[in-house]
Amino acid sequence: MAIKKILKVMLTLALGALIFLLGSCRGDKEQQADSFPSYKLKAGQVITYESSSEFKYDKGSHLSEGESQIWVLRRNENDSWHLLARNETSYGGRESEPKNVNLAVFDLFPDGRIDSGPHPSVLNAARGCFIMLPSDSSMFKITWQAYDKEQDEKHLYSYSPRSKPQKGQWIFQKVTESRMNEIYGMSNTSTVHFNSMKGLVEKIESSYSQTYGFKGKGTGMTKLKSVKMMDMDSINLLSADAETYFKASKDYTELLSSLAKYPDSLESKLTEAKNILMSAKDKLRHPVITEQLNSDLAEHDKRINYRIERAKQQAAVLNQPSPAWETTDFKGQTYSIEALRGRVVLLDFWYRGCGWCIRAMPQIKELADYFANQPVVVLGMNTDRDPADAEFVIEKMGLNYTNLKASGIPEKYGVRAFPTLIVIGQQGIVKSFHVGYSPHLRDDLIRQVEELLDHKSLKDIDTNNQ
Repeated sequence: MAIKKILKVMLTLALGALIFLLGSCRGDKEQQADSFPSYKLKAGQVITYESSSEFKYDKGSHLSEGESQIWVLRRNENDSWHLLARNETSYGGRESEPKNVNLAVFDLFPDGRIDSGPHPSVLNAARGCFIMLPSDSSMFKITWQAYDKEQDEKHLYSYSPRSKPQKGQWIFQKVTESRMNEIYGMSNTSTVHFNSMKGLVEKIESSYSQTYGFKGKGTGMTKLKSVKMMDMDSINLLSADAETYFKASKDYTELLSSLAKYPDSLESKLTEAKNILMSAKDKLRHPVITEQLNSDLAEHDKRINYRIERAKQQAAVLNQPSPAWETTDFKGQTYSIEALRGRVVLLDFWYRGCGWCIRAMPQIKELADYFANQPVVVLGMNTDRDPADAEFVIEKMGLNYTNLKASGIPEKYGVRAFPTLIVIGQQGIVKSFHVGYSPHLRDDLIRQVEELLDHKSLKDIDTNNQ
């Protein structure tokens, strides 16, 4: 009898253990099916997305088609992947229309964070194929967000109950918010389909509208076209060539931005700039990078006359006393460049319809804060015909620096592109031009202004103390 009882107890324990194990396996399987989505890339992958959009407005429509190729060059020590992206976009819906092609490099983390590094390359549409993913289940009940500093945009995400996690199908709603939304009456929403088995976004359906300038509505679609593998020898070659290309591109751009410093040798400096690209071309072997550099060379040759003319106009002002001008702010107070003598002056030329001007403003605001207690003046120089446009931007952007009515003043400095920011030293001498948007504009200007302040003459100090 004792033996039978022991056997019965042992059998009961065994059955209990079996049930526990089966339950654990079932739970593990369910947990795996419900695991949170994350990017799952591999070095050597070539990921291709295709996109199309149509914007209909009061005077017609605007069509675009694009393709983004993304190469996974390597896995970094911090668990991110280093990516090279080539984006090609055509406009107008006709093959005869010129295509816009550019390259970008950035790092992607498994949760969707993007790091462009200390020297961001050109903004690239391929970055939009990667969204910020939820990190825990609590996010399914709230909205989570990611901030894109380069574009000054906030992306708000929410979980869609239409998701089927057990099948690896996740659906998220995305709303893009930025200061541009208010300035141009824009809205931008998307439905993002993420496949956790592939570890990639499969589809993005977007809709957008605008009420300022081009007034209308549009829709867009981005789809995952293919995922292929490239042999690592080719990937390593592509990675090395990309590094060579972006280094040359940076040196080339920096030299072009300083052309006005060499009014007597503009053509030789342009040749020097072209030689930077030519020297890099001699080192390249991968066709993707070679093609882009050839395009840069063709663009260089096409824009030589424009660059010479612009450099001459800037050179006529650079290192010379600032042209005289007097104007008012939007409250009627009078300002003149002569009255600002003894301070470093930063002039930011802008207008409401210039999106890059608006995008640069947060950095200009940070500049104004940084130098608030120093002999530095930041002035917005607005060229809108309707003062209401300028006043609307000033209010919505919360500009913390004075803005002036600058009609007729850009011509005095040879300003031909917007935004243009001009730095004037304490003695009233024009020191530099910064043309166009740059994600590191603030840091570049802080270094330059501090250098000017650090080298004040005794006369400057006496002037500031009066």
